[in-house]
Amino acid sequence: MLILRLLATEQFGACVLLLTGLALPEWPVDFGQTDIVVWQIGRHRACAEALLTALLRLRVVQSLLLAPLLAATAIVCLAETDLTGLMAAHLARRR
Repeated sequence: MLILRLLATEQFGACVLLLTGLALPEWPVDFGQTDIVVWQIGRHRACAEALLTALLRLRVVQSLLLAPLLAATAIVCLAETDLTGLMAAHLARRR
């Protein structure tokens, strides 16, 4: 909600576009991994530790690949917006 209230329409749209651009490539990669692992653990309880370890490793790799993209998106969004000035103006309006 804070982002909605602070950003102008164009700035908010740009940030949403960038975040969507990050989410779309990640979605097919992540699609159903947890469900598949839970299903496999239910079928092969002896392999539970190996399956969870593989899922954790996969998630760590995904996080390491996506974290710089998310940070770059945040930097672009913040560069487009003077958040300090926006927050000060918002607080002034509330008084």
